Amino acid sequence: MGIGMGSEDAPSRIPGQPEEEILEKKWVEARSWAKERIDARKYGLPKNQRPNRMAERAPKRLAGRFHQTRKGHCHTGQYLKWAENAERA
Repeated sequence: MGIGMGSEDAPSRIPGQPEEEILEKKWVEARSWAKERIDARKYGLPKNQRPNRMAERAPKRLAGRFHQTRKGHCHTGQYLKWAENAERA
């Protein structure tokens, strides 16, 4: 055989099979390593950033206004005037 055509003493195997076994072992090691290092406390939301259950059940317009007032991004006086008129209607 010529150069680059392979050799007669090459092992007969399915190409890529040993590499797949090695990769699978590495993934198992990586998963176990990550489980040891990472816990829920590190990646949990702070209590002040957790969603409010009342806002989740409210209509979309009211829930949006709730989140605006909570974060200080709304004109509170205008909203209270609107809410007072909305309750009367």
